[in-house]
Amino acid sequence: MNRYPQVLHIGFSKCASTYLRALFRAHPDIHLVFKSGFFTPFLATGMTFAEYQSRFRDQPGIVNVESDEHLTLPGVHPTLGVRATNLQEFASVADRIRQCLPDVRIIMVIRNQASLLVSRYSEYLITGGSLEFEDFADALLGAAEGDNRWYQNYYRRIITILEERFARAQLLVLMQETMRENTAQTVSQILRFMELNEKVALRVGLRGERRSLSLKGMHLLAGLNRPLVRRASFGGESPDTRVPLAVFRNVVRGVRALDYYALRHMSPNSSDVMPAARSRRILAAFREDNLALQDYFGRDLTALGYLEIPR
Repeated sequence: MNRYPQVLHIGFSKCASTYLRALFRAHPDIHLVFKSGFFTPFLATGMTFAEYQSRFRDQPGIVNVESDEHLTLPGVHPTLGVRATNLQEFASVADRIRQCLPDVRIIMVIRNQASLLVSRYSEYLITGGSLEFEDFADALLGAAEGDNRWYQNYYRRIITILEERFARAQLLVLMQETMRENTAQTVSQILRFMELNEKVALRVGLRGERRSLSLKGMHLLAGLNRPLVRRASFGGESPDTRVPLAVFRNVVRGVRALDYYALRHMSPNSSDVMPAARSRRILAAFREDNLALQDYFGRDLTALGYLEIPR
């Protein structure tokens, strides 16, 4: 039977996931399943492998794909409630994938840790959070405990976890930054990896990805969330709001629309929410792993934001 995914897109969130799903949906020979939850049962209701299989097609010429960018974020931060990356938990997810789908091909997209943290903050605000960026970053990076347990985006170590369980030919690791450099080339690379032809016409480009809020948009939504929300979304559940949930969601939609059409045109870039000192600390914390990642890709990653520019 071919009634199981031949390809898994496993992460990361805020790394061109919407674009990839648009690609999968546009190709006539791909059947897409979105976030079944099967490989993270501690976050989802129980599902048997037979029930999982039933979501896919047993049809000649069809490549079954599951896309769940949260498979690289299997944990939940205990106070922020946001999805979190912990190497031990990710290894457990990889073990489960290996046990059930030993021949599957895996696509993973990464993004430099500082830029990704800003997008994660924007996502946190959209789901009801109200902390200032520095407080959010301290909590996610474990500043108070002195131990980063929830933002372990050590990409080379994560790749190693996969390489210990799957053949290198089964893995395709992409950088969001290089996808933006040459999207057409990346699409060709993905389809070759999936052993599919390029009979696909995408109307959306990476520029059409859902944007993070601008700096002004972040400040506005954080300020509105404080009186409207008792507790932000926890593990993907709906936030606990002081107003009807539908009202809160409409407020968020309104802020996002205002930000897209107006605020972002008069606001500093969203990356300005991160002080330079914080950016340097992040680059220092991930430097050793990012140097190994640089060797893995065989190209200088400084200009892509993974390593600090020499002074």
